[in-house]
Amino acid sequence: MIRTLVVAALVVAVAGSGGPRAIQGHWTGSSTCVVAPWNSACNNELVVYDFVAGADSDHVLQHAAKLVNEVPEPMGDLPFSYDAAAGQWNGDFHNERVSIRWSYRVRGDSLEGEVRRLPSGDVGRHVVAVRH
Repeated sequence: MIRTLVVAALVVAVAGSGGPRAIQGHWTGSSTCVVAPWNSACNNELVVYDFVAGADSDHVLQHAAKLVNEVPEPMGDLPFSYDAAAGQWNGDFHNERVSIRWSYRVRGDSLEGEVRRLPSGDVGRHVVAVRH
């Protein structure tokens, strides 16, 4: 009986915290800029995200698009891994201009996230979306 209750509590805790695979699905919402010198070209966007299964339960692939005149315009794909200690999904992007980390936390059908510059951790964007 006690073992059953412990297992049930763990299942509820993982589901409530947005555990592995909880992020999978179709999401729409807003991606809002934080004014900062390093991201002065940033624009607020309406976004569409599709998260699909990755290689294992701790990985997913994000297909990202922004809405331009109500039409999705692809922005690219980014792999994410689940950080159980932080209770969030992280995906790092690097190019010649910037290194950033996208981080998302899932609570049921709500997604909240941010973009942080690496290695400083300065926030450059906030994301809020809902699952459809």
